[in-house]
Amino acid sequence: MAGGHPLSDEDRRPWLARLHGMKAPMLQSQFDALQPPDPDEAITIPADEDIETILELIQTKRNRMRINADNAD
Repeated sequence: MAGGHPLSDEDRRPWLARLHGMKAPMLQSQFDALQPPDPDEAITIPADEDIETILELIQTKRNRMRINADNAD
């Protein structure tokens, strides 16, 4: 890479193998520690909408969350 040549999949293989070192018990402990977000921390969007509608819904809900957070101060 320093010479300006991109790495091939074969070049990356040993490096990627070292990254996948999380043992199953460690992974499970990460899932066990997860907590559901509070209603004011999450955005739920129907996935069956077209992309423009999804983006519009996300923006609208984010704006609403921002306004609510500002009013809570």
